[in-house]
Amino acid sequence: MLKHELKDKIVAVASNLFKEKNYEDVSIREISHLSGISIGSFYRYVGSKEKLFEIFHNELKENVIETVTDKTYNLSGIQKIETLFNIYIDTIYTHGYKCTSFFLVLLIENKKLSRSTKTLYTFLKNYINEAFKNGEFNKKYDPDYIFSSLYSSIGGTVLDWCTCKGNT
Repeated sequence: MLKHELKDKIVAVASNLFKEKNYEDVSIREISHLSGISIGSFYRYVGSKEKLFEIFHNELKENVIETVTDKTYNLSGIQKIETLFNIYIDTIYTHGYKCTSFFLVLLIENKKLSRSTKTLYTFLKNYINEAFKNGEFNKKYDPDYIFSSLYSSIGGTVLDWCTCKGNT
């Protein structure tokens, strides 16, 4: 098996484990066993559990960016915002509350994953500005107010969903 294929397999195994268990409950031994490799190979190909989560996070982020870019092409600003929220909700639902809550903990504790960008923040800000310029929002509210309202709402909803273990 090629190095990148093995790394992809390790990330896929870990991704499934991160859905089922809390981050701290996933062990390198378990990931290695389910991947069919030795612990030494895990360290050789990945480096650490933290590095593995970072790889997983970056792949997820790149996938979301590609999906958002593809699905919002030629849509109005409001349609882009709706599509963006649907993609994020689907992503959160797919990866489960345990994985999502760990991302939230990192954000709340202000720990940054390498190459981390505020993807939702950037897309939402741009789409709101576009929709506002195109007259798709009530002029009573300025784009910053609309952004703050929507951005904090999705953050609160995700936090509530995670603390209720995906049952809300």
